[in-house]
Amino acid sequence: MPGKMIDIKAADGGSFQGFLATPDSGGGTGMIVLQEIFGINYFMRETCHRLAAQGYVALCPDLFWRQEPAIELSDMTEGEWGKAFGYYQGFDMDKGVADAGAALGEAANISGPHMMHIAELDQFVPPEAQTVIKDGLVGNAKVTIHSYANVDHAFARTGGEHFDAASATQANTRTAEFFAQHLA
Repeated sequence: MPGKMIDIKAADGGSFQGFLATPDSGGGTGMIVLQEIFGINYFMRETCHRLAAQGYVALCPDLFWRQEPAIELSDMTEGEWGKAFGYYQGFDMDKGVADAGAALGEAANISGPHMMHIAELDQFVPPEAQTVIKDGLVGNAKVTIHSYANVDHAFARTGGEHFDAASATQANTRTAEFFAQHLA
């Protein structure tokens, strides 16, 4: 499965890159994979390749390009965490949303089912916030929420500090089944 960096034109006239992974067939249903605060790193490329292996075209846009293009960090050192949070703090959310939309030209037409995976011990999304999220979405038949006990933020990031193989496998299996059901 080939993967490569491609150029994307921003809505405000700039340009940036994204990592594109395509299935061996050369085409399929497309999806946008939004980077974490670590940029388009090994894990994000691996995620795109995993989706391409399932028959999807996966594009991960570089959302920090306005600050510094091609950031590639990990969660393995305090220094990289500090850099990542620095980029996050300097991130313009509105422009980031527009850039994600530019990576998918039909963003205004997206509608349909939504699935969330929530780490119950997520240090960045405390239990109170998780309750607000869940309560705010209860009754919405298009939303499926899966909670994972005893795992922290980014539990499915292969090789990450909080990686939990069992929960990651369960989340990845649920995601693959969800995609097969709703994107096929």
